[in-house]
Order: sequence, then C-alpha cells, then structure tokens
Amino acid sequence: MNIELKEQLDLLSLCKECTMNKGVEESVICFFEQKYGTEFPDDLRVYLQRFNGGDMDGLELAGLYRENHPDKRFKLLLEPLELTELAETTFQKDLFLFAMESYGDMYFIHLPSEVIYLWDHENDLLSEEWGKIADFFETQLENLEGNVNNLFF
Repeated sequence: MNIELKEQLDLLSLCKECTMNKGVEESVICFFEQKYGTEFPDDLRVYLQRFNGGDMDGLELAGLYRENHPDKRFKLLLEPLELTELAETTFQKDLFLFAMESYGDMYFIHLPSEVIYLWDHENDLLSEEWGKIADFFETQLENLEGNVNNLFF
C-alpha cells in the first residue's frame, strides 16, 4: 500500500469538516471494473475500500453506487465521463468523475495513469493537476487546514 496515501486517508478520517461514507468491499470494486471494462489503479482501490465518497467541507467526492446500500445520499457517482452530461468538456478517454467543488469546478481521474485533472467551469478548461491520488488529498487537506486557520488568526 502507498504509505503516503494511507497517511492522507488517516488525516481525512480525523478531519472534523469532513463527512466520509463507509468504504466498499473488493467485490463491489470488481463489479464496477467489469461493468465499465476498466481496471481501477491500486490507490483508487485503497481509497474506495476506506471511503466510498463523501464531503470535504464543500468538496463532494464521488462514490460507487450500491443499489442495496441503506445510504442513498450519494450526490456524485464515480462513473465514466462519457456517461455524464459533462462529456463535452474533453475528448480524452478513460476519465471518471472524481469530485466536484460547491462552486462548480470538477475533478476527473484518468484511470490508467491515476492523474487527476481539474475542469475549470468558468473557462471550460481541463488541466492536469495531480499525478496521484495522495497528492490530491494532500492539497485538499492543506486547503481545509488553511481555511480553518484563517478563521482564528
């Protein structure tokens, strides 16, 4: 397991501003891989087994939908971009919706490479931002910490 990612997920579990959903079983991940004909990177698997989406103080993280799961609060689903109304944002293949800011910007994960892209909704611009999931969470947790510190200092 990626130690850096484990540390980020541990911090995420302690974050008071975050409401994370319980993770999914490996069988659920395998079902979605078969459904979409893709393979999730190891770090995405680790993340989904720990947390199946959630809310990081306004940043909604996508989760895998489970029809028989009692928690129907999913606002954002981890699914191929081609299956969403956002498909026109890029012609790049293998992008999955990963997260969305409350103000409209979205994040997509490229499954083969694990690169996370930011889509700026105001400029309709897609840019590569993070090379791996751990870097994405590190940045988001730093932003949360900075926002909390700004309230007190």
